[in-house]
Amino acid sequence: AALSGDLSSLTAALRYFLVALAGSLAFLLGISFIYAQTGTLDMYAVAQSAPEGPLMAAAFGLICVGLMSKTALFPFHFWLPPAHGNAPAPVSAVLSALVIKGSFFVILKFWFVVFHGLSGPAQTGWILGVLALVAALWGSYQALIQSRLKLIIAYSSVGQLGYMFLIFPLLAGVLDPAWKLQAWAGCGYQVLSHGLAKAALFLAAGNLIQASGTDNIHQLRNIAVCLPMTSFTMGLAGVSLMGLPPSGGFMAKWMLLQAILASGQWWLAMVPVLGGLLTAGYMFRLLSHTFVSEAQAACYGRVFFGMEKTALILALTSILIGFRAQEVVFFLQERTAVLGLGGLGP
Repeated sequence: AALSGDLSSLTAALRYFLVALAGSLAFLLGISFIYAQTGTLDMYAVAQSAPEGPLMAAAFGLICVGLMSKTALFPFHFWLPPAHGNAPAPVSAVLSALVIKGSFFVILKFWFVVFHGLSGPAQTGWILGVLALVAALWGSYQALIQSRLKLIIAYSSVGQLGYMFLIFPLLAGVLDPAWKLQAWAGCGYQVLSHGLAKAALFLAAGNLIQASGTDNIHQLRNIAVCLPMTSFTMGLAGVSLMGLPPSGGFMAKWMLLQAILASGQWWLAMVPVLGGLLTAGYMFRLLSHTFVSEAQAACYGRVFFGMEKTALILALTSILIGFRAQEVVFFLQERTAVLGLGGLGP
């Protein structure tokens, strides 16, 4: 974000640095508490020997808060939109598709492996459910009212993160093994489909900004005339984010919704239902400026075909994984078992 050198970019970069630093310190402090209590840092040894007590409860809280700040879950999301809004498009694509997913995976590892035998995860899963609900609604609403293209996509990331965090209240509830498998599959599908669609959106946004010299959607009217492939890419990625069939996003949200209904936690259904409606609202608003506005945006810059092609491939993949649900779920089962989570394992 600091590459452009202007004040807003430097401020966003400094905010990101400070949040990442604070999150890392909280995480390391929690790790030190675990070591002081158990004398080991082997995750599976800790899982077998960690006792209940205030020190382990403090470790659990510090690690979760530290990692949630890095993942940008509400209310720790405040650093993400400015960072996305000022970073180059490829950096935003990597940050949204991979970096925050890495922190999310580490939370899963600690929650379902290290602290699995303690009472903390079972008692606090509903808190993450509330945060997931607020993130999905607040992030999507903020995306709906933005006028800057990259901020729309950035707040969309805040909202879509809420879907992934549904795994915590779902597995804290009473689910039989089949529905737990469904919840894990939906979570994994959401991570994959969101990463592909959001990377495509950020790269497409970078192409539009390079061609027009602005990211104000009111000045991007009918830019599809200049960049039809990029505009089509945004539409495809939007289909997956909205959860429309037959996209990967649809499969993810459908699996999560089925697990929600099976768990009896009806209030969590507001995440895919209301979140999906708000997502449709901001994506149709964005695409209406891109395709159907009367005035036409001026195109000053040149966008290389390779840049457009990369974004299109990512968007197409986010759609095509919806056609191969069985193979994708099997792949997620294998990867999750190898990584030691066990939720999708055989």
